[in-house]
Amino acid sequence: MFLKKLRSLRHTLALRLTVWYAGIFVASCVLAFMLVYVLMVSIVQERTDADLEEDIDEFAVLMQSGGLERVKAEMLLEAQGEEVNDVFLRLWTPNGDQIATTDLSSWPELGMPDGRLLQLDSTDEPVLETLALPDREHKVRSVYGSIGPGLVLQIGESLEEDEALIRTLLTGFLITIIAIIALGGPIGWFMARRALRGADPTGNSKDIGEELSLLVELRKWENLEIDLAAAIFESGDAF
Repeated sequence: MFLKKLRSLRHTLALRLTVWYAGIFVASCVLAFMLVYVLMVSIVQERTDADLEEDIDEFAVLMQSGGLERVKAEMLLEAQGEEVNDVFLRLWTPNGDQIATTDLSSWPELGMPDGRLLQLDSTDEPVLETLALPDREHKVRSVYGSIGPGLVLQIGESLEEDEALIRTLLTGFLITIIAIIALGGPIGWFMARRALRGADPTGNSKDIGEELSLLVELRKWENLEIDLAAAIFESGDAF
């Protein structure tokens, strides 16, 4: 009975250690992968923003070197062929006049920009915003920046490729998490066995000593009761 209890205690402790180690392992790995995922998403977004801001700088240089006509020609080159569906450019004056644009047949939902964005000058940093257009499946990242006196260029780019990359990262992340959860149990069990190897089965030697002493005393009382019963029985036979 006592040995059975010891085995039960050992199994209980092993189970608790298994759950504890597995939980720590899974939680640590999930946290690490979440941080990596957030970092990767941030890098993708920052790369897109940096490209758009760089485009504004390039058009500002073109404006200085080639004038307005050179800028208009370059705008058409930036959004031609299949790029028409993914990129648009619009050139504005502070009064809200649109003086140049690319083919907007794929962008019928575009509206008038906020008037404050058209007041940007060469001393202002480009302003970025994300557009959610009703008839487009993917969001659009847009930048406004001054390229010359009284000229504000708006460049918009579909985030389809970025969103596809983020979905791929998320899918890989979820698959990895499932694998980690599946491995958590065996790894926790292995670590629990190593922790219990060479240690007391119950993890408390004092309790074992007390229970062994109690077991010895119980055995003595049982033997005494048997001897007493035998003596009484023999006395009865004697009468």
